[in-house]
Amino acid sequence: MVHDAAYPPPLDRLLTLGDTGLHQKAWQDYAGMGITAAHVSELLRMAADPQLNDAPSGDPRVYAPLHAWRALGLLRAPEAAVPLVELLVRYDDDTAREDLPLVLGMIGETAVEPLRALLTDESAELFARVAAAHALEQIGQRHSALRDRAVGLLIDQLIDWSEQDATLNAFLIDYLVELGASEAAPLMAAAFAARAVDEFVRGDWEDVMVDLGLAPERLTPPPPSWIDRMSMRDAPAPGASPHSGKAAAKAKNRRKAQKQARKRNRRK
Repeated sequence: MVHDAAYPPPLDRLLTLGDTGLHQKAWQDYAGMGITAAHVSELLRMAADPQLNDAPSGDPRVYAPLHAWRALGLLRAPEAAVPLVELLVRYDDDTAREDLPLVLGMIGETAVEPLRALLTDESAELFARVAAAHALEQIGQRHSALRDRAVGLLIDQLIDWSEQDATLNAFLIDYLVELGASEAAPLMAAAFAARAVDEFVRGDWEDVMVDLGLAPERLTPPPPSWIDRMSMRDAPAPGASPHSGKAAAKAKNRRKAQKQARKRNRRK
């Protein structure tokens, strides 16, 4: 094997993985490659390396930063929290903003404060803030002791629903629903009533009430696009359990909603 002088073994292996296993539920076994906590600083350097991030799409090295930050997540490296949140701001990239929230969710407590700072930064780009909210939701999901803190921060941001983008409101509501935050229902209802929520993300207020367990079913006919959203959100993949299929389809729906909203915002 030819080693890259900038990244000695075992990190040089990340330069050759490309998109292998990228879309599988289980991430690469980076520990099995010999990558340990001793490599955190070099993994951070790789994650932010502009030569790798800007490599041509056909070059396997362009995926090395992604493998680096996934390795950091699996290592639960607390010192990686701030640099990885900074990457959410630096890279206006769908892959980074879909993947880094999962990584930061693994890291947990040390990521909470830098994510709060990004979420509340009105000068930050919209989808960097959405990614920060997503990361807080992931922290709440993965670390039960931090769930209430994550919910509180998302609610604090949703309080400003009348002053902020309807897309941000929609994703805040989406992540609060994922955390089962029924305590936020009155705030959500007010935002929906004022038409301050992008309903493509999670549906309308009746959808949210059903998802929160506040209503057994819809009381009114669904809006025209509701059936498409639900089929996208709920249809299980062939051979998958209904539960796993619903989770995967919800994630797919979220990604599509993000991309559609990004396109709308770029046209403004």
